[in-house]
Amino acid sequence: MDILIAEKSVEFGELIEYQCSGLGYGTRLVHDGREALLELKTKRFHLLLTDLLLPFYTGLEIIHFIHQSGWEEPPRKIILTRITNEQTVQKAFSLGIDDYITKPLDMDFLMHRINKLLTL
Repeated sequence: MDILIAEKSVEFGELIEYQCSGLGYGTRLVHDGREALLELKTKRFHLLLTDLLLPFYTGLEIIHFIHQSGWEEPPRKIILTRITNEQTVQKAFSLGIDDYITKPLDMDFLMHRINKLLTL
């Protein structure tokens, strides 16, 4: 199973990538929305982990792209962010995300959520 990690913080992204790799998942780490969209257009991922505040395209714009794509099997989607605005949360869920996790977060909790989503 392959996971696309779109996280602007290099250190945090590498930590997530390390943890996911340790669980046996294939990973691709990108640091902006443009790279994330390029990856989504060229490879099939089973899960997208995305920050909301990415350079070039936001996490919501990436999720909107997936929502509009009409893919038969779109990736599962988890947002990782510090944004707790109710309107943003509602918008994200209306676009079909699977989880909305606020930072700072517990890495064990995140790995549990990833495993749960990818084994459904």
